[in-house]
Amino acid sequence: MLVASLKSISNGYAQLTKQFSNWQTVFLVLLAIVVNLLITSFFSFVLFPGHKAGPVTEPDIYFFLTIFILAPFLETYFVQRGIINYILKKWPTELLMACLISSLVFAAFHYYSIPYILKTFLSGFIYGTLYISVKQKDQNAFLATLIAHAVFNGLGFCITLLLRS
Repeated sequence: MLVASLKSISNGYAQLTKQFSNWQTVFLVLLAIVVNLLITSFFSFVLFPGHKAGPVTEPDIYFFLTIFILAPFLETYFVQRGIINYILKKWPTELLMACLISSLVFAAFHYYSIPYILKTFLSGFIYGTLYISVKQKDQNAFLATLIAHAVFNGLGFCITLLLRS
């Protein structure tokens, strides 16, 4: 019974990514950014108000370049592109497993606190789903996911600056 339920969930996820693959890539990127903003807001203002864990540094140009360019590039390259492609090469139908494993690794990279790990697991799931959906379109899934991740991080940087003012 459990195996049948898991297979049903996996099939449902595969159908969802197939439906998403019919949408415009630009819309998928924007959707990923908006959903990520909503999740972050929910974690920050509802579940864990006042929680401050995360990267702590002075918001300067080097920090901006790190979170806007370097971190999204490396994380997207190794976590979404690397892990998802590796798993799907071995098990082409295991889209959900690929996304979940990449999300776990993505969350492990953000080990500042338990709430932050949970939030970044969900972010990783969004980026993984975006990656898989765009990959099914035979478009540049790496670039789409990189842009979504970089814009989200850039918005976070700007919001942090505004809150510090």
